[in-house]
Amino acid sequence: MSDDQDLAPPVEKFLGATSIADHLGVTRSAVNKWRDRYPVDSSHPFPAPDIETDGVPGWHPSRLKEIEKWREGMPGTGRQLSPAEQVVERMLEASDEYVVATYEARLKRLSEDRRRLPGHRVVFGYLRTNPRTSLTTHRAYMDQLEDAGCDIVRAERMAGNDLTEGFFDLVDHMESGDVLMIPRAYQLSRLQGIARRGVEAVEARGASVEYLYGVGPTGTA
Repeated sequence: MSDDQDLAPPVEKFLGATSIADHLGVTRSAVNKWRDRYPVDSSHPFPAPDIETDGVPGWHPSRLKEIEKWREGMPGTGRQLSPAEQVVERMLEASDEYVVATYEARLKRLSEDRRRLPGHRVVFGYLRTNPRTSLTTHRAYMDQLEDAGCDIVRAERMAGNDLTEGFFDLVDHMESGDVLMIPRAYQLSRLQGIARRGVEAVEARGASVEYLYGVGPTGTA
């Protein structure tokens, strides 16, 4: 081995989206979507890469803790609840099992329905309430969305103002001509800029947004 080879600096290694995904136990697609959905100008920006070569980002291994902390602080995750809220959450965990199962079952039937009824417009409903919202009010929102004709309803109870993975998961199932129905305009987000991002995501699928007014008591969401 030559002296030049002996003196060559060690090659510094960086982690790509795949390595970060493996560390977090998610898919590479999830990491890429986080970067797209939480840009530097968002309220919860994804940690910026240390390098970028030919458009491929890389993070130093020492940044893993930072990325883990970022994920824990994502909208709807990592929030410490009060004892009273913990009681409510335990009630919800039991009662929401049926809601989650129904949502997932309807999504599975969706592709079959689209094949059977080509061109059929699917009406999606999206509901997001604060954890402090009563269970009764939360259910009332869901009932009125279904009464308004929603075929599939995605309901979430979480704090924060940013758009969530649950919202984008629902949008990912939308096709041209579909409709996303939301109870009251500010249900999508209390921040106008973020609400605009949500509408743009829906319209990018060729779908549209409709607002269901007069749902639930004022100021409960």
